[in-house]
Amino acid sequence: MHRDRTWLPLGIGCVTFGAAALAIATAYPYGTVTAMGPGFVPTAISILLMVFGAVILARRGGDVQAEAHDPAPGAELAQPSEGPWRAMLAIGAAIVIFGLGIGRLGLPITAFLVVMLSGFAMPQGRLVPLTILAAVLAIGASLLFIGGLGLNLKVWPQFS
Repeated sequence: MHRDRTWLPLGIGCVTFGAAALAIATAYPYGTVTAMGPGFVPTAISILLMVFGAVILARRGGDVQAEAHDPAPGAELAQPSEGPWRAMLAIGAAIVIFGLGIGRLGLPITAFLVVMLSGFAMPQGRLVPLTILAAVLAIGASLLFIGGLGLNLKVWPQFS
């Protein structure tokens, strides 16, 4: 038996990226809770990321029994997974689309596209439920951020 240590890179990565983002965010003014400056949210997210990383690092991996190399006769072999590439590409593309689209396409269309792209990270995802989820979240985001909070975001695309 050996200890499960597969979570170590995640914890170290969270703490490292959180610390780097915090170092960058401290160069911006914080503002106050009611009048947030450009450094307020990045600082808060950086601190949360470092806390999550510390929690992951504090976690103790359980004992894992070594798997036998020869399966029992008649046992099915596990299918290899696709790996993280599909998820990494889908989430990365969604982030890029959000950054490029929010100013040109408006919040509803950009939110819809981001949810659709992010949904393709799951190999077992189905198109109809994903489309419904994307539509509901796009409408909800528009109502919350534009209607409720009064943020100055575009609703309709601007192609000129």
